[in-house]
Amino acid sequence: MKKCPYCAEEIQSNAIKCKHCGEWLQNPDVKSIIELPQKKEKDYLDTFADDQKQVTKYTKVALIFSLLWLAGIGSLIAIIYSNKAFKIIKHSQYPLSGKGVAIFSLILGILGVSFWGFAFIGAIISRI
Repeated sequence: MKKCPYCAEEIQSNAIKCKHCGEWLQNPDVKSIIELPQKKEKDYLDTFADDQKQVTKYTKVALIFSLLWLAGIGSLIAIIYSNKAFKIIKHSQYPLSGKGVAIFSLILGILGVSFWGFAFIGAIISRI
């Protein structure tokens, strides 16, 4: 044990930085200080990019199927993929874009399912 030259508190003899006052007792290794934030930033950007790619993929599929409606099945697919995009956006710790497209696709999907549902019910009723 030794005393910190800045605050006179007891610290370990091999300490590089005082745990009490935060002063550096010797010159820190500049390379290790610079590499750590860069590595965290790279991990952040990689994860953010992966999440954004998934949201973009799901919203594109949802938008295409909601616009086509494909005899009702496309509307269901649009609803499913819109929900997948919403889940990723909601649970991601990053600010992802695509929420507006997902909402639009979800609304069109619901309209498509409603349209085909009413058309199906109307066809059944007209045959009775």
